[in-house]
Amino acid sequence: MSGDGSRNGILQTVDLLSKSFEADKPLEPVQAIRKIRHEQNKNQLFLAQKNAGLKSGSRGFQARKDLKSTEAKVESSLAQ
Repeated sequence: MSGDGSRNGILQTVDLLSKSFEADKPLEPVQAIRKIRHEQNKNQLFLAQKNAGLKSGSRGFQARKDLKSTEAKVESSLAQ
């Protein structure tokens, strides 16, 4: 087990995409790409929540605005 999280994430993404292109269903690659984008949006949401919790004042206000826009982006990706 490697401690390199970014490498493992990339390998997992490549594996998911390669399996989706080898599948018999023509929509499988599209679904895989949507799943990857949704996971990326969830990661951005986590970082925005962390950032909003750490900031205060005008920086906190901007961080909370960013959090709301990120939440909306995750909701829209979930709807697809």
